[in-house]
Amino acid sequence: VLATVSMPVISRPLIAADDDGFWLALGGESGWGRHSTPGLYHLAPGMRRPVLVSRFGQGAMWMIASGHSVWVDLSHYPEHATLLRFDGANATPVLNVSSGPSLTEGENGYGQPSFTGSEAAGLWGVAGPRVIHIDPDTGRATTVARVAADQYTQPPAVSADGALFIADSSVTGAESFSVLYRITPG
Repeated sequence: VLATVSMPVISRPLIAADDDGFWLALGGESGWGRHSTPGLYHLAPGMRRPVLVSRFGQGAMWMIASGHSVWVDLSHYPEHATLLRFDGANATPVLNVSSGPSLTEGENGYGQPSFTGSEAAGLWGVAGPRVIHIDPDTGRATTVARVAADQYTQPPAVSADGALFIADSSVTGAESFSVLYRITPG
């Protein structure tokens, strides 16, 4: 154990890490303790406690960190979603885009929607059967595919070489199967 740090009390946190350290936010289905403020927290190596860098009025639906950027999606379902991007260790706000209908309506079955990506590859999401590609600089979201994923679990997803890979394991009655999807944009 290199260090032990007290963190905010959050029942269902979203976590991510990038070149600037560790990031923590309340998930959309989360609760928090009376001493925790909803928002984005940052903890860099050597810090003794996390710093609240941005306050939110509600929990985040998903969060991705890569390089020196952190993206956070706040859902105001059913009206719209807001995609935020913060750059650097000081979490400088560089993107605040309100979009049309929310990309996610909360948990789909057992778990938060799966989102992954980077500045170079773009942001990818699996929300129900929809596969979404998001421009990391503009926040523009496009549904690029639909998959027959298990409706009760959220399949894990990872991006590599400009593509999204989704591993879906389904069990129906006595049958079980696994499918690996590879999806590339347009």
